[in-house]
Amino acid sequence: MNKAERSGGATFVLLGPPGAGKSTQGVRLSQLLEGTFFSTGNLLREEVNSQSALGQRIETIINAGGTVTEGLLLPVLEKTMTRISYGHIAILDFAGTGEQCAALDEMLVKYSRAVFASLIFEIPPSESRARLIARGRTDDEIEMIDKRLTLYEQEIVPVRRYYTERGLLRIVDGIGTSEEVTERLLTQILLHLPYTSPNGQRSGVRGQGSEIWGRRRRINQLINSLTHQRISAKGGSAFSGNASINDAIYGE
Repeated sequence: MNKAERSGGATFVLLGPPGAGKSTQGVRLSQLLEGTFFSTGNLLREEVNSQSALGQRIETIINAGGTVTEGLLLPVLEKTMTRISYGHIAILDFAGTGEQCAALDEMLVKYSRAVFASLIFEIPPSESRARLIARGRTDDEIEMIDKRLTLYEQEIVPVRRYYTERGLLRIVDGIGTSEEVTERLLTQILLHLPYTSPNGQRSGVRGQGSEIWGRRRRINQLINSLTHQRISAKGGSAFSGNASINDAIYGE
């Protein structure tokens, strides 16, 4: 059984260093695709602020500079996953470890979901640091920024290996305008949604074929629109830069 047959909805994981723009792009994608975006960092902060027993345990670990284990992270994620409708795209800003990736996969199976692609933003460390400093950080916080970047470089290695071994890792150039990065993300998402015809063949789920087909068309329209806007803004010809994608997917 392939991912398209067993998944109640596509889940896309966003990875990248601090300052890469994961939250910005996650929000944009959720609006464009009418999906649900959630950030593990925000969810953990909300749990801490709730002062629940779980939140207090998480707060102790964070204050000590430790890593929140999957045993504490997954219950927080699961609360959100239960609120996502069947067939709805989920976009997850996931700052985890290799072990947490495996635990996430196991949790998603409970909700008939699967990670369709892990999209990692790549920007140079100097760019990450510059973006974070530009947010108005103090000198004390700059030292913390450097520690965060160093920790990321250490923790991302097993995460990249995990998704690479499963053929799910996709690299996205994080340099450029917000629109340019969104266009790259949409292209990757388009390529990793299950391919089905309007009559539902190959979807494995009754009635899901037309929904996925319509979603693929919608994403392709968004890519074309962003391409059109970008080229027009640069004074070029207003043409579709994705004709080959149209031909390959729809036979047009």
